[in-house]
Amino acid sequence: MSLIQTIGKMQNMKVKLLFSVIFVTFLGTAVKAQWSTEDSLQASFYKAKEDTAIRNRLEDLLTFYTNSPQSPEECFRQLQTLINKKDPELNYMLLLYRVVFLHTADSIIESQKYIYQFLEQCRIHRDNKQYAKTLVMLSNNERILGNYNDAFKLLFLALDVARDTLKDKEIIGGVYLSLGILYYEQNDTLKAIAFNKMALKEMTEINLINYMASVSNNLAMQYSDIRQYDSAEYYFRESIRLFELSVKGAQLRNPLINLAEVFRLTHQYDSALVYTRQAMLNSIALEDNESLGGAYWQIAKTFKDIGKSDSAGHYFQLAKESIEKYQPELTRILFYPDLAAFYTLKGDYKTAYEYLQKAIAIKDLVFNTENNKVLKEMDVKYQTSQKEKEILKQEEQIKRQRILTYSILAIAVFFLLLVFFIYRSYRQKKKSNIALEEKNIIITREKKRSDELLLNILPSEVAEELKATGATTAKDFDEVTVLFTDFKNFTVVSENLNAQELVSEINFCYSAFDDIITKHGIEKIKTIGDSYMCAGGLPVANKTNAEDTVRAALEIRDFMLNEKQKRAAEGKAFFEIRIGCNTGPVVAGIVGIKKFAYDIWGDAVNIASRMESSGGAGKVNISGSTYELVKDKFTCTHRGKIEAKNKGMIDMYFVES
Repeated sequence: MSLIQTIGKMQNMKVKLLFSVIFVTFLGTAVKAQWSTEDSLQASFYKAKEDTAIRNRLEDLLTFYTNSPQSPEECFRQLQTLINKKDPELNYMLLLYRVVFLHTADSIIESQKYIYQFLEQCRIHRDNKQYAKTLVMLSNNERILGNYNDAFKLLFLALDVARDTLKDKEIIGGVYLSLGILYYEQNDTLKAIAFNKMALKEMTEINLINYMASVSNNLAMQYSDIRQYDSAEYYFRESIRLFELSVKGAQLRNPLINLAEVFRLTHQYDSALVYTRQAMLNSIALEDNESLGGAYWQIAKTFKDIGKSDSAGHYFQLAKESIEKYQPELTRILFYPDLAAFYTLKGDYKTAYEYLQKAIAIKDLVFNTENNKVLKEMDVKYQTSQKEKEILKQEEQIKRQRILTYSILAIAVFFLLLVFFIYRSYRQKKKSNIALEEKNIIITREKKRSDELLLNILPSEVAEELKATGATTAKDFDEVTVLFTDFKNFTVVSENLNAQELVSEINFCYSAFDDIITKHGIEKIKTIGDSYMCAGGLPVANKTNAEDTVRAALEIRDFMLNEKQKRAAEGKAFFEIRIGCNTGPVVAGIVGIKKFAYDIWGDAVNIASRMESSGGAGKVNISGSTYELVKDKFTCTHRGKIEAKNKGMIDMYFVES
């Protein structure tokens, strides 16, 4: 698996229970095909007369053979024989079988060449329906590979074909569903909800129950993320109802677990336990060990919240055994901290520490070098404390031996022994007090380390509010300057580097960016692949944010130009950077319930992104609103009014110095 795939999958962890649309409406016929025999499918194919019916029956056959236990080559030959007997002109559809089979085998990169060949054949045969479906399939590939811009472009192209040419509600609904997933993974939950509602409307009009159930589940999760629990509960119940009506009842376990989580978060623990147990029974009946681990995990969290430590421990152990055996390592990054929190609550700091170490071992990039250093120091202290306990144990054994020896002595030494025991008792008490003090010191250090980790994730003001109240309030800022960077030639350079070299180079650049923006009082927001986002003027508003941000942008530009010269002189591949800035109002706050993330929203953010994409390599491109605030401080070149995608004509300026 490539580094880009790995990064994409790590970004997608928060949506692991979403029903993603991989092949959209092509696999919509899969349900019917699963319940049909090979002979009946072939007979239906031969009996079909109209072109549309013939292609639909052929899709059923393709789906059947994709899930067949026969070898791929044998299935391919059988399909080819059937097509040649019916209509050789349909041979291009065999390319679709190759694509779908490779997806099923998780060979996405290899499937790409067949997708492009199939798209060309769809154009030649004027098969607009398969053309639109395949664009969605290709978009999903790009999404998995982390190429979100390409994924969006492909979906909107598919939407144009489905809506304007085909007027096919099934495909239109599938495109809206895919757009909802893309926006959700880009942390734009409100847009995700809007597109999922549009998808639900299209699918309801043609009564596609399976898709309606999946979309309802997605909507429920998104409402849960923004803490609108009433809406989340409604859509989870609707998802469960629809799955029970369809032949996809096997998928009930996901919305059941998610609904239970909503009840847990709203302290309706009896309902949480009821729905989690239903999910457990569903997974056990289907022998779905992977989902069973998730159900155990959910019920363990609920028992922990209501103070039933023994029951929580039992189910945490069952969840651990199932998740470690059947689920991928990335799932454990979420599970192990929950397990550590449970053992911390019980006072078993040793076990809690071990599970935190396991999570870090799986995803060590989450922690910076300093954090790893602290962990090593903790480990040394733990080992030292273990040795001290062993010494105390040995001393206790020696003490008992002495007592046994001295008890045999004559009465003449009795008073000496009495003095000795009094003295020993004093020493033990003193050691006990010292041990208690050391334990308090360790607890204080752990709290300090926890606070430091929180400050690595959130601004200090937001972190203090979160610790004080357990929640944060979104805030409006009238004037914030948003900065975006993007590596122009990222794909080309990444192809010439191995995974370790690529991560090292990106880390080198982003670490330098972090130092630069910190120096100028700029707040880092997030990184998305090769894109870096920060903003001046928050979380504490100020009037110098535009000047501060532009200075930071120029320093980032100069740093990248120096690196380009060094690497070019050494004959190495180098990155070129585009930088865009825009000033305007934004809303800032924390999103998510499992991993805190400080983020900002607003048209100012979107325009800043357009400034970056409309700029040039090695240039700082600013909007007119930013220019008006910094024109007396910097030398700028007016580029004129330039078309920005979805924003119309915007005044743009290059900041020279």
